[in-house]
Amino acid sequence: MGRLKLLKRGSSKLINEEEIKNRAVEATEQTGIVFLDEIDKVTNKHEHGNANVSREGVQRDLLPLIEGSTVSTKHGSIKTDHILFIASGAFHLSKPSDLIPELQGRLPIRVELDPLSAGDFEKILKEPDASLTEQYQALLGTGDLQIRFSKDGNLKNCGNCMAS
Repeated sequence: MGRLKLLKRGSSKLINEEEIKNRAVEATEQTGIVFLDEIDKVTNKHEHGNANVSREGVQRDLLPLIEGSTVSTKHGSIKTDHILFIASGAFHLSKPSDLIPELQGRLPIRVELDPLSAGDFEKILKEPDASLTEQYQALLGTGDLQIRFSKDGNLKNCGNCMAS
């Protein structure tokens, strides 16, 4: 027990938590990236009444963050002036122009991606280190089971992904 207290006391001298927090805040302010997923869900398209007001309110709340402001967090104040904001959305039922004009202006670069093909899904399934197929083989191997994935089976599974 005494040894543990000495260890904690000694390590607290080596680790300055305030300095670590300050460095983290500085790194966030200078090189931070915020990814706003499903931004299409806050557009005003195809909605009426209070839902529209709420969605527009969310967009208006994002404006000061994206254009640069100071946000209070439990770790201290963070300036968002140099933080990169990236927004993405499916935009099946709406389009980027359905966002309020002020928000469109602060997210000026638009990129449209092509749909993934069955071949793309197969690459995702098989090519990465520790791919899903390898993970399943290893997992089942712990129970003395073996599984093989044929090319036709993989393509069928990838085709099912595209259909859903």
